[in-house]
Amino acid sequence: MARSISRRKNTSVTAASIERTQAQVEHAIATAFEPDEVFRAYEMAAACKLLARQVDASRAIQNKCAALHTKAVRKVGEVTQRLRDEGALAKAHRPKKSVPSGDSSDEASPVMTLTDLGVNRNIAAAGVKLLALTPEQIDAKAEEATEAGKDFSCKKCVSEVREEAQATKRSAEKAEAKKRRRNVDGLYHGDFRLIGHKIPDASVDLIFTDPPYDRKAIALFDGLGEFASRVLRPGGSLLAYVGHIQLDRCLADLSKHLRYWWTCACVHGGQHARMTEYGIVAGWKPIVWFVKESRGDKLTFVNDTVTSQREKSHHEWQQSVDEAKYFIDLLTEKDGFVVDPFCGGGTTAVASIQLGRKWASFEIDEANIGRASERIAEAGK
Repeated sequence: MARSISRRKNTSVTAASIERTQAQVEHAIATAFEPDEVFRAYEMAAACKLLARQVDASRAIQNKCAALHTKAVRKVGEVTQRLRDEGALAKAHRPKKSVPSGDSSDEASPVMTLTDLGVNRNIAAAGVKLLALTPEQIDAKAEEATEAGKDFSCKKCVSEVREEAQATKRSAEKAEAKKRRRNVDGLYHGDFRLIGHKIPDASVDLIFTDPPYDRKAIALFDGLGEFASRVLRPGGSLLAYVGHIQLDRCLADLSKHLRYWWTCACVHGGQHARMTEYGIVAGWKPIVWFVKESRGDKLTFVNDTVTSQREKSHHEWQQSVDEAKYFIDLLTEKDGFVVDPFCGGGTTAVASIQLGRKWASFEIDEANIGRASERIAEAGK
């Protein structure tokens, strides 16, 4: 019994001492201005956070210490940004500016680096990102985490700031893309490499297409990548059905212009193709997925396997509308813009119409244009 009372007293004393330390750290962060003062406040905050963890303090106390640590990192970012704005601090990887001997300015201080200041560049970068939040907002986030029964950390806070900044950036890019594509919607007769200028730059959310599968068509992928890199908005995607024999060249050529993201599988539901030259019965077809910069929405999960239904009523190599609708629905929003450089039977256009997306397609074969036009017109009724 006495041992239990003693343990509670020790815990109480430890909690009280941590709270006193928190007040000292809070004051140090608030009053720090010069680099050495800021870095001293950061070290105090890091020590306070470590102490709370070592004594297994309550989540509320540990989250408060984590908030102080986060605000100290923010203060490092504040002084880093201020020194850069004043021209007194270069990026860490840049060498100091040398001053020629005998120059009248040889008494002037050279530009410092983060290394000169003894600052970890990752901490400085995180601190600059945290400038998007006020100290009060950091405290509020820590309190929200405590109320939700969750741990708060500087790393999580920086991640949230980064995600919010990216979301804001993507939202602005989408709005700009909508403005650019306002008057684009339709079927174009011609080679997308020659008349693709009809599609404005950075206006497309998704290119969903099915190029020819023969060896001759391999030469098309470099042009497709160049076209996609121009018309896709940042965060937009290119998905293309690819023949197995084209896969290596396709990946190489598209990678010149876009970032490889994934390879999906279209599993054949009907009769499988016999590749006699290779001794293979092909039961699936690759759908390569490339993005411009990075995928815009990683919170929407996409199955990388779809089942193909035989559908050849409008074109010899026609793909199922359901496959197109699956990817278009997940990778674009209601008013998104979808482009198909190889229209064929018009599957991508039909799927886009059924989902309420804007669309544009290119086709070089006049007979295909006629059949696709009828199908597209029917879908629009």
